[in-house]
Amino acid sequence: MRSLVTLVETAPDVHGDNQLILRPRPGAGDDIRECRSLLDVLEHELCNGWETVDPADIGAMTDGEIISQEITRDDDGEITALGRVYWFADYQVVDPIATLLDGSPVRLHGSK
Repeated sequence: MRSLVTLVETAPDVHGDNQLILRPRPGAGDDIRECRSLLDVLEHELCNGWETVDPADIGAMTDGEIISQEITRDDDGEITALGRVYWFADYQVVDPIATLLDGSPVRLHGSK
């Protein structure tokens, strides 16, 4: 499985907020079209250092996808340390698959 998107982490702005921008890779349209969710699009990344975070595990009040590459778990799978997380805040109003197929980026908001 090859990566379907390019991930670009932005530097924090004046408010300390940053984003993870997903840009579609050239020629990945057919593969993106076959994806059913944002997590399907991120399958390559989720097999290479990134992982999903259950919102309930961190007290997040969202049903949107949350991912991080700065997470440590104990042998029981409980989170022992967590760095920056990114979430798709527009999950109820924006279709990330359609956005990527249009050639536009998808923006995930980052924690401070």
